[in-house]
Amino acid sequence: MARELSCVFVKGYKNLWLSTQTDLLNPASSAIPPSRHTEMVTLEQAKHIAANYLVNLQGQIGIPIQIVKVLNTKYGWVFFYNSSEYVKFGNIGAMLAGNAPFLIDSKDGAINVFGTAQPLEIYLQEYERSRGGS
Repeated sequence: MARELSCVFVKGYKNLWLSTQTDLLNPASSAIPPSRHTEMVTLEQAKHIAANYLVNLQGQIGIPIQIVKVLNTKYGWVFFYNSSEYVKFGNIGAMLAGNAPFLIDSKDGAINVFGTAQPLEIYLQEYERSRGGS
């Protein structure tokens, strides 16, 4: 079985492409690069994009991580995550620091990584301004 390679556009402090092997999660799924995206992203698609992003992040930090909360917003969904050990066992020593929430835009599927220094509302307001309020 051939592995499908997909890309997800990430907006944040730097623009970059994350390449992930989507068959790690679901062989039939793929994240659609914004340049080829023509329809609004559904919550189910956003969950696949978020899972692919976290698989890549998990590979970088070497710690199993998982989504702990999804917040529906005007522009898409904000995903929060933490280490699997902290989520499953409450081990404070395993809790991640600097695990900034990220938004999957319902317009184009882009991942927009927020920071951790400000309340989420500030980042959402900044994002709204960057989108031109649309």
